[in-house]
Amino acid sequence: MMLDFVFLQCPECKNWGQDMVYLSITIHESILWSDGNSYTFPHYHQNSFVSCPYCEVYFWKKDAEMINRDNNLEKFKEIEKTNEHFKHFHDEHFFFDDQERFEYINFLNSLLKKGFANTVEREIELRFGLWHKINDLVRYEKSNFFQKIKNSFIKKTKNEFFEQLLPLRNENFEKLLSIFDFNEVENQLFAAEIYREMKNFTKAQKIIEQIPANCEFKPFLETLKKLIAQKNCQVAKIE
Repeated sequence: MMLDFVFLQCPECKNWGQDMVYLSITIHESILWSDGNSYTFPHYHQNSFVSCPYCEVYFWKKDAEMINRDNNLEKFKEIEKTNEHFKHFHDEHFFFDDQERFEYINFLNSLLKKGFANTVEREIELRFGLWHKINDLVRYEKSNFFQKIKNSFIKKTKNEFFEQLLPLRNENFEKLLSIFDFNEVENQLFAAEIYREMKNFTKAQKIIEQIPANCEFKPFLETLKKLIAQKNCQVAKIE
């Protein structure tokens, strides 16, 4: 894995900070899930939005001025010289227990409520993130060591958190269905997945029947066919 850093200027407070970028990475393992989430080893992920370490405002990276060695070496060196200690923008979240995950899910929802996603593409990205984080509560069969320790002090189980979030999940599903471009086969498959997770297997079946068997997402399609036939509403790995 090769990393480099760039400078981002916060649109709000105008301070410069560092952001890491991946130059290259070798994937040794990749697991795809029916909700579009994926796990890779080594793990890497970068959000399109970050939190400013100076003013704590969230903003989209594309809305900020970005300087790297390639696009403006002179300005890059100038910023580097005039700032002795850079703070890093935060775009990754690690959860040590399900309470923290639960709080982050509500935070993502608050961004949506505030209109932070100011384009359809950004709204879809946030709503997929919300979908994935809710499913993460039941996606993995085992908790890691730190989660087991912290969860022992929390009364709620993973399933209780998940059940509490079902109204939010279903609202998120309805919003996604209303903004999907159904001319794209991938969105048709995600719509079928949404209906399957909502236990509307009849609707999910009708959608996949309209998708060509030789489409470019054949493993996804075949996995959905099997899960719908089994009346299985759980998020699942794509085989």
